[in-house]
Amino acid sequence: NPSGSCCSAGNCSVGIQSACNGVWTLAGTCTPNPCPPLNDDCANRAGLGLGTLAFDTTNATTDGIAHNPTCLFFGNDQITKDIWFNHPSSANGTLVIDTCGSSFDTKIAVYSGFGCLDYATRLIACNDDATAAVPNACGPHSPQSWVTTPAVAGEHYTTRIGGFNNDFRLTAGALAL
Repeated sequence: NPSGSCCSAGNCSVGIQSACNGVWTLAGTCTPNPCPPLNDDCANRAGLGLGTLAFDTTNATTDGIAHNPTCLFFGNDQITKDIWFNHPSSANGTLVIDTCGSSFDTKIAVYSGFGCLDYATRLIACNDDATAAVPNACGPHSPQSWVTTPAVAGEHYTTRIGGFNNDFRLTAGALAL
């Protein structure tokens, strides 16, 4: 039996196809890890609490829809190589999500609710290049993103983070909430 790499739950192992409980690639290796992040698709979105969270879009795929005109920035309405999060709001107020300080050109979309359907009608905020002055954005000439939206206690907010025009980095940076 030929050997290959197996991606399962974000982890890579080398072995034969019959032993793989995931996606197997003939003659694949695990250096570097070829597997997408665990939260690569909406159905497997990660929980997102308050604070700063490191994130990485390496090997992520694009699975969300393009949003024109809401997310149309610089001729591109798609968020590429996206990863997904869910934030259950514990209080009424303003939800602020940013990727300021990340090492690549990011894009953010926020959707009401926690489901993975009907993105077009659930989209409540989208941003690419939050260039206003800190503390209300990432600063002049910034390719990072910043969104704000009213938050209601008990509601969930699905967040999609990725790159502009297929941009991504091996060490992406921090997501702040």
